[in-house]
Amino acid sequence: MSFKNILCFGTLNPDLIYFVDELPNKGDDIRSLNSSIRPGGTAINCSELISLWDKSVHIRGNSIGSDPMGKYLVDYLKENNINFDGLIINQSLTPTCSIFVDSSGERTIVSSGYEGLEWSNFENFKLDFLIVSKDEISVDEANNLIDSKTVKYILLTSSNLPARLLSAEGAIEIVPPDFKTINSNGAGDATAAYIAAFGVNDLIPNIKKACAAGAIVAGTNDKPTVEKIEEISQLVDVNPR
Repeated sequence: MSFKNILCFGTLNPDLIYFVDELPNKGDDIRSLNSSIRPGGTAINCSELISLWDKSVHIRGNSIGSDPMGKYLVDYLKENNINFDGLIINQSLTPTCSIFVDSSGERTIVSSGYEGLEWSNFENFKLDFLIVSKDEISVDEANNLIDSKTVKYILLTSSNLPARLLSAEGAIEIVPPDFKTINSNGAGDATAAYIAAFGVNDLIPNIKKACAAGAIVAGTNDKPTVEKIEEISQLVDVNPR
């Protein structure tokens, strides 16, 4: 069963990615081996994959500007059939994230421009599944949404901690498998996106596939196709808590 209403709520920003051997010591400077720019933030990272898997998805989060960076994000949302009705677009500057990826594939993130931004709301919505970063909502707030029946399932994501799936039936912690990391940016969001897109009726198989989606992103930098996820999921072991 797939969810009918999927809202990816969280950060929206361009990611400025720099690949380095290692981070500099205090007072040092370094050269990036390579660099790139891509649409990013929790909300975009999740929604682009859900759309890739031919599911309808809606996005909300922080406001973005009508500046070139904001237009860059809007164009990307349009190209990928991501519904952004209700997204706040105003005269503020679009925030950015500078991401430094070292030789081990681990990342260091510097976010800027979020102070004073407006945030979308999802009042008067009744949602089957909500993906939101732990940076944007507390566990208590998430549980209140569950208790009020505003949302049936909430997946709390985190950049460096296991994700947590909350529902009226309880909570499940989702820990990805061990794998060699090339670039961990967006891996947790891929895990979240898969569960949102394909539901929780077949919970254990879908959690395995969700972990496989995250492993593909972190280990290859490729977009996780349904076929590749199915293959890699055979290597994943999940133990409900």
